Amino acid sequence: MLGNLKFRTQLFLSNALILALMIAISVVVYLSIHSLLQNFYWVDHTHEVLAEASSIEAAAVDMETGMRGYLLAGKEEFLAPYNRGKKTFDELIDTLSKTVDDNPAQVKLLAEIRDTIDQWQTDVTQPAIELRREIGDAKTMNDMAKLVQEARGKQYFDKFRGQIATFIEREEKLMQARQAKAKTATEINELRQLAAWVDHTYEVMATAEAILAAAVDMETGMRGYLLAGRDAFLEPYNNGKERFYALVASLSKTVDDNPAQVALLKEINTTITGWIDNVVEGQLNLRREIGDAKTMDDMARLVGEEKGKVFFDKFRDQIKTFKERESALMGARMASLESTSATAVNISIFGTLFAVTMGIAIALLLISNVMKKLGEEPAVIAEITRQIAKGDLAISFDQTKMLGV
Repeated sequence: MLGNLKFRTQLFLSNALILALMIAISVVVYLSIHSLLQNFYWVDHTHEVLAEASSIEAAAVDMETGMRGYLLAGKEEFLAPYNRGKKTFDELIDTLSKTVDDNPAQVKLLAEIRDTIDQWQTDVTQPAIELRREIGDAKTMNDMAKLVQEARGKQYFDKFRGQIATFIEREEKLMQARQAKAKTATEINELRQLAAWVDHTYEVMATAEAILAAAVDMETGMRGYLLAGRDAFLEPYNNGKERFYALVASLSKTVDDNPAQVALLKEINTTITGWIDNVVEGQLNLRREIGDAKTMDDMARLVGEEKGKVFFDKFRDQIKTFKERESALMGARMASLESTSATAVNISIFGTLFAVTMGIAIALLLISNVMKKLGEEPAVIAEITRQIAKGDLAISFDQTKMLGV
């Protein structure tokens, strides 16, 4: 079929086909990059949701810890974690509800979580705080101990932790699906490597949050036992202690390429170990000695010395420093990811435009050269005609060279 077309037409069609293929390739590359960025955005979104969910849990546990500290010591400054946690909890619930407003099931679950904590405050926290204020500096805390022994707060927190676990489980499933999709979205290795680093940073920060939560679980479990004297209240302490050391060891391996962070984790480990040895064990032993005695004045005085508060203030500062460093790394990696993505998009677009321009220029040059050669043929034909007119019939030429002219 092409053999029946003129040479000029064949040349134009060939170049048009090449240019069409180049444009198609450019579109595919652009769409692949765009798809990668979209998928990565959702993975990033899910990580943020998980981090906020962990912060909500930490804020609620801060409330419980502060409340129990106040019940033991009777000093208003022990309510600082409670008040701070309450404010943070409400703010985080509002923020996260907006973040996941595309998922009605999660929004509903957040509302249920808020209701659970509100009810816990109404039925447990406020009555306990008011009772402690009435007791004041009296020589007995039997009524307070009985109130805590009812374990009403524990029931609410079991429910709350179950709701948080469900929320996080849903987000993890979404994240796994988005990560799997992101892996097949493009073959641009540098982008995938950067995405992996950002994912690594989120995992490190999540583990840091888990370490903080484990330590706070230890503190709140210990305070619950000091108030109630029942071994069941030590369960959060024992579980938190086991989880804390396991997480610190795991995270130390994860960030072994960062000596400063490894050193800080060792300091964190030392701080909590010192808190256990110098504060917790002494208080637990004293509570066991008190047993079912009718007074807890000695325990209240011991907690009022604020030894544990000093350790936990230091611990929280260390965790804060650790997270700030990881945040800085994540910011740098995100900036690098955005820069690399923009570069890849620009190269694909402007590179294609340059290739198209060069292709057109070459095509025009070829056409011009061919036309110049074709333009010499009338003179040759005229010479042949003159020779034939003179009677020279022995002239021959290859007619295939004239095809398409």
